[in-house]
Amino acid sequence: EWLTEAGIPVASLSSLDIRKRKAVAELIAFLRFLETPSDDLAFANFLTGDIFTALTGLKKKEILDLIFRFRQKDRRAILYAQFRNDPKYGKYWDKYLDELFRKVGYLPLYELVSLIFKTFRLFENFPDEHAFLARFMDAVSDLEAEGVTSPRSFIEYASGTDEDKSAVFAIDLPEYIDAVRVMTFHKSKGL
Repeated sequence: EWLTEAGIPVASLSSLDIRKRKAVAELIAFLRFLETPSDDLAFANFLTGDIFTALTGLKKKEILDLIFRFRQKDRRAILYAQFRNDPKYGKYWDKYLDELFRKVGYLPLYELVSLIFKTFRLFENFPDEHAFLARFMDAVSDLEAEGVTSPRSFIEYASGTDEDKSAVFAIDLPEYIDAVRVMTFHKSKGL
């Protein structure tokens, strides 16, 4: 922040972790939901996120009100089932989520994520996130080659914080970039 305020170009390595991007976090939440459909928090995070609202044109407040209404109606009911069966909102489930939900466990991870990208029109709806979305696909491909083949194993890997796991989700900066590189002490001590 100090460098930015002083007008000095800065490249923070921690800000290049794609998992910290909102769209990528929403994708991981969606994968978490697909792996564990009873995870109401993951489904709610996805529904109220930019990906779903951009796709459907629904407002975040409208979705939040819907979730609260569902909770008041039956606190023990699973959120996705309420959403799927709702007369007004079920059409969004049918159009965007049902196929993905049914194909989990049948498609390899990379094909599932590719179908998610296509269904949600991510590159079309988020042109400013192209580099981060492309890196996400690269990470899925790289990890699948290493044996991370299910949404569950991918989520576990993506939740890790050690440096080796972080490298898979980082965008590489070119050496010639004209900016001050900011990194943690731990990362810099090996230079």
